[in-house]
Amino acid sequence: MTTLLTLLLLPYLAADDDQSKTLYSCPAADMEAYVTVIKQSILASWQPSRGAEARKCVVVFTQSFRGEVLNVSFEECAHEASVRSTIENAVYVSSPMPLPVNTHCFERTLKINLYRPQ
Repeated sequence: MTTLLTLLLLPYLAADDDQSKTLYSCPAADMEAYVTVIKQSILASWQPSRGAEARKCVVVFTQSFRGEVLNVSFEECAHEASVRSTIENAVYVSSPMPLPVNTHCFERTLKINLYRPQ
C-alpha cells in the first residue's frame, strides 16, 4: 500500500525536479498554439457585416471534453448586439473546437481575444 501511495504522489514529491514540472503542465508555447488554432477556427466561421469596424471582443466559452461548445458569453465587446450575435454564432459553428496537441493544455472554459482587422 505504501508503494502505491508513493507512486501516486511521486509527481508532487519531486516538485523540485525540472522534468516533473513539465511532465504534467502546459508550456506557454503549447497553450499559445492551442488558442491560435481555436481563434483561426472561429475567425474562419465569422462573417462580419460589411462596414463593421474592427474592434476588440473578449469571448468566453465553455466546452465539453470533446470540444463541443456548450455556452458562449462576452466579457468585453465593443461591438453592437447584432455583431456580437454573429460572433456567438461563429463560435457555435466552429464546434467542436480543435483539441490541443498537448492534452494538459485543455481548458474547459476559455477566454479568447478576437480582433478582426478590416
